[in-house]
Amino acid sequence: MLRNDSIMWFKYIDLTQPDFAKTTLQFSELPQWNCGVSWNKEGFFADSIKTPTHLSEIFEYFDEKISVKKLNAIKSFQKKSRVVIFTCGKNGLVFQMAYINHKCYFTVVEPAYQICA
Repeated sequence: MLRNDSIMWFKYIDLTQPDFAKTTLQFSELPQWNCGVSWNKEGFFADSIKTPTHLSEIFEYFDEKISVKKLNAIKSFQKKSRVVIFTCGKNGLVFQMAYINHKCYFTVVEPAYQICA
């Protein structure tokens, strides 16, 4: 793991080499992490109802200099995005995907982890 200011960069994530050809995308409620144990379901899942907001929340919280125009552009993009989670045992990968003008865009890719109390 590399650290640059407040952003953590991961070199790779071991997803135990799943067979992606046998894993189809399911539009349903996103998997939930059972703290320190595993996910409550495995596979590819996309939330088709909720739209992500944490990218704009990060900019609002950390970047006081961002213009209203840029922040609104981020929020507009988020409205067209969906959260997709791939889970495999204790591992997971979260990303946001948008399909705009016949092109797919991946905006946020991060390892899935939760801080457990």
